[in-house]
Amino acid sequence: MKKIFILCLFSLFSFTYSHAVFQEDNLDKTIIMLHSDLEYFSNYLDTYMDRHNDQRVEYWNKMNNILSDCQEYSIVLYSQTEYYIFGMSQAHQRVRNICRQFELEKYPFENWKSNFEGEIVRYKRLRNVLEQIPDSRLSMEGKADKALCVAICVEVENRMLQYYQQLKTDATRYKSISTDMKDIEAYNQSRFAKIKNRIFLTGGESYFSTLSHLGDRWKEFTESSYERFFTGQTASREWMIKKIQLFSADFLFLIFSILIAYLFMNRWCPKKWRTPEVLAKKTFYIATIAAFLFTFLMIFDILFLLTRFYFIIATTLFIECTLLISIILLSITLRLDPKHIKNGFLLYLPVLCTGTILIFYRIMLVSNIMLSFTLPIILVISAIAQLFVLLKYEKGALRSDMFYGWLSFAITTASVLLSWIGYNFLALQLMMFLMVFLTGIQAVICLRHLLGLDKANHLKKVHNIKKTWFKTLMNMLVFPTLCLIVFVGSILWAAHVFSMAPWVMEQMRLYFINLPNVAMVSFEKVIWLVIIAFAFNYLIYFVKEILRSVFADSFDSGIIPVCVTVGTIVIWGLYIIIVIFMLNINNNGLIAAVGGMSMGIGFALKDTIDNLFCGFSLMLGRVRPGDMVECDGIRGRITNIGMRSTTLEAVDGSIIAFLNNQLFTKNFKNLTKNHNYETAQIAVGIAYGDDVDKAREIILQCIKEVEGLAPSRAASVILNQFGASSVDLIVTVWAPVDAKGKVLSAIREKIYKSFAKEGISIPFPQQDIYVHSIPKEKE
Repeated sequence: MKKIFILCLFSLFSFTYSHAVFQEDNLDKTIIMLHSDLEYFSNYLDTYMDRHNDQRVEYWNKMNNILSDCQEYSIVLYSQTEYYIFGMSQAHQRVRNICRQFELEKYPFENWKSNFEGEIVRYKRLRNVLEQIPDSRLSMEGKADKALCVAICVEVENRMLQYYQQLKTDATRYKSISTDMKDIEAYNQSRFAKIKNRIFLTGGESYFSTLSHLGDRWKEFTESSYERFFTGQTASREWMIKKIQLFSADFLFLIFSILIAYLFMNRWCPKKWRTPEVLAKKTFYIATIAAFLFTFLMIFDILFLLTRFYFIIATTLFIECTLLISIILLSITLRLDPKHIKNGFLLYLPVLCTGTILIFYRIMLVSNIMLSFTLPIILVISAIAQLFVLLKYEKGALRSDMFYGWLSFAITTASVLLSWIGYNFLALQLMMFLMVFLTGIQAVICLRHLLGLDKANHLKKVHNIKKTWFKTLMNMLVFPTLCLIVFVGSILWAAHVFSMAPWVMEQMRLYFINLPNVAMVSFEKVIWLVIIAFAFNYLIYFVKEILRSVFADSFDSGIIPVCVTVGTIVIWGLYIIIVIFMLNINNNGLIAAVGGMSMGIGFALKDTIDNLFCGFSLMLGRVRPGDMVECDGIRGRITNIGMRSTTLEAVDGSIIAFLNNQLFTKNFKNLTKNHNYETAQIAVGIAYGDDVDKAREIILQCIKEVEGLAPSRAASVILNQFGASSVDLIVTVWAPVDAKGKVLSAIREKIYKSFAKEGISIPFPQQDIYVHSIPKEKE
């Protein structure tokens, strides 16, 4: 924006300092008007050139400051050895920042030169045209104005030419400085490559080898410690005074913070906050308030006491360390009850102590031998302490804290293994990642606690979007996104310890899959896609809850489940399209890849694809969730139509799953496709001799008294046949599908009672046996 503003300003000065001359009545008057404009600009020329020169001087003052800083930190960079990885990484970061600042302060010399060159040519051509005009065509006043115009053009041309030569000199100087900066940056990058190799690839001497040469390594350790802390720049009087001042200020800040926290909790705290629970955790509240207050007071060191880059970086790291500790203290104090708070704090104490020690290693810029000689032992002690706390306080801590405690133990153990095989700096970064990750997770858990979202809900789930939208938004979108941000931020902060955060961000933007004809994938894009997936998942849930709130019990039946299923597929299809665009998936490459695999996938997934399309066909018309069907003699209600199978809940309570292609090919009955009623017949027998019309009238009256039958469809009673012992009538009714048995039972019961009351008998099957005696004479 700064460069664009300067270009616009320069263009404004370049093209508006003289008024355009329009055509007058004749040449004489045109020259007179030109002289008026040129004379105005001639008077303004000094101001115009001074303004450009002031901009140029201001720019070179900035360049000189940048160049001075670059030379200073180049000396620091060139003086660093690989024996001090911390110091070399800090010098690298400072030189890198200066080189980037130089690139941002780049001014458009070539554009300036081009603009002035155009102006010089314009005035030269104007002067040539004026000189070619014959004096005979001009009046006396015109001749005088012509001569004055030529003189002004010569003056402007010379002044601009002089400034143009200055710009050429500046451009040459800038190119020379730019070349030097590129050389410094190239050397800086080569040193940084060694830092990366030492951390991630080559490592160092294993600790087993160190122990086998313990005498020599101890001698190196003591010599390096003496050299680092008692000789050279760090032992100079100036640095000692600055350290004493800084330590004294921080010590006073600490005492002041503890005093204020103590007075607040004991005297200044409002009475309504003095609950028994708060008083039981008073010590932890004092520690938390003091830690936060001390953290913010140390910012005054950077603002008013410190000017050197080393002390600013060291204080910044220390502030970050105390802030991490403060957040963990705050989370533990707020969310744990008094009987769990001590055990919860002890679970995180080993990691906090280890992380603090390692940050002090970074602040003090210890040598490689000092780190490799002590770090493995520190990590072993930390792992043992973590395991001891986990085993001793297992029953007195919350399950979530135990989970993160065991996670801390696992990562600490991994760091121990890395340090003992020689990858000390990688182990240090892993522990820094753990400390920041635990802090971020504790902050998220604390936020959930403050919002009341960590309380278990044992009541029946209520589908009311007005009451649950905030909770679901936080749990399904905000908190998962925050956890992902915490994970990425922990990686960057761990890299920040070695001043490698910009490099890690660049690596996240690099394509680890870089196939232009297929896809281009980076970790940054993957992270964004995961966040978008969280958003789409919440959107689907939100829409479902709105529909469930609106339609209530009918949500699981009819067309609504079909629309929900199809809408879900459409939304995730849109997400797939976003994935294709964000990952730059080439359509041709995608088609070629799909075509190459289609035959094998087609054969392997033939049944799955068949079930998928049959499921779509079923959803689009034949059946819907909630329909009552009868298939293979099994009657039940459709509860779900999935991509592979359809689930049916039988009337006896059992659950039966049909593959979609099987159900699609069967001749099943959909009993609720058009309505919720089906015909049912009841056989009723009356005795020979009873009045059929009277029996019919009684039956129809009984049917009218039964509730649940189809109101718009009349029942019928017909004489079916003459049975062996009764006249058989058939009663046809439209009974509800889901209550057929109950309704038919009620009809039979009323018919039976009414027949008994009206004297109509219901015969039962019987057989008469007649015994005939045979006369003896016939025998």
